[in-house]
Amino acid sequence: MPFEPHRVPAGTIVYRGLGSKGWLDRQRDPWGIRHGAFIRKRKDDDGLTVAPESHLCCQIALFQIAAIDVAAIEKMVNPITGENLYVWQDSEDHACIPNLPFHDEHPLEAQGLATDLANASELLTEEEFGAAQEKWGAMVAASEDRQQG
Repeated sequence: MPFEPHRVPAGTIVYRGLGSKGWLDRQRDPWGIRHGAFIRKRKDDDGLTVAPESHLCCQIALFQIAAIDVAAIEKMVNPITGENLYVWQDSEDHACIPNLPFHDEHPLEAQGLATDLANASELLTEEEFGAAQEKWGAMVAASEDRQQG
């Protein structure tokens, strides 16, 4: 059955790859996530990327992965539009939060929502992070084997 784009339901966990050391709050114990991880930049034209599965974050160089429940995201309101945030999955390996404000247009509102998203997120355990990296590595190896065979 072909993939159908859809709104991700509340209760689903989505993942945000933390590709910058600055996105980790190492002052907290346990470590936390800084709001910079959830700032929507101009290049994020379809929305702020999240992944439907943790290993899919490993497509980029990462320092960690944040997990967040879609229910927590949907409780947040974009103060510019008045609409609740939501997650849209547009392919098997990509989803996004399309209605976050752009930081360059509405910096205070974008930072406020980014802080709320960071506070609602949790870092994967080292074991979970390692398992995600291993699963991604296995997928890449299998793909390379198919291409060579």
